[in-house]
Amino acid sequence: MLKADIAGLFFQAVVEEARVAGLLSDEHFSVEGTLIEAWASQKSFQRKDSNGKPGDSGNGGVDFHGEQRTDQTHESKTDPDARLYKKGTGKEAKLCYAGHVLKLVAYQIEGDLLDLIRHQYARTEDEGRTLIQTALLSAAALEPTKDELRITLSPLSSPHRSQVAATQFETLNKTETVFPGTELRMRFAVAGFSN
Repeated sequence: MLKADIAGLFFQAVVEEARVAGLLSDEHFSVEGTLIEAWASQKSFQRKDSNGKPGDSGNGGVDFHGEQRTDQTHESKTDPDARLYKKGTGKEAKLCYAGHVLKLVAYQIEGDLLDLIRHQYARTEDEGRTLIQTALLSAAALEPTKDELRITLSPLSSPHRSQVAATQFETLNKTETVFPGTELRMRFAVAGFSN
């Protein structure tokens, strides 16, 4: 058996369903450009090779006027994941995160999965997203057979959570989704739970 990226496999299954339904096009594409402003200040965006603290002397200490700053040469010392973005020509550059359409789609899929588990998991409002994210990021074993690709998730942190995942896999298995580029039907399961 092989280790699997369950989130990647799930995403491939969703994309395949969209392809079968005729929702994908290879003739055009859109790029979603939402920017989410970071809390990091402009003064925290310093040369990568500097080891000074951001804004060494309170509100002074960092003079970046006239300096060419890029993500390749600079980073935020307080938020290294923030990137320098402009909304357009002539607009000021800000430290932001790009809100990619895939992230938005993943969040919507998470919401749809929450709706599916709500009736069987009493703590959906408190723990639902954590349960789904844990399941998608958990280790899984891949076992190809003659006509199936069996994806068996390791048990989750509690038997009840594992049962919730196994029940959702039953629904997913009914879609008869084929692994892209093969004729293998994908079969999801949780180790130790029949579905």
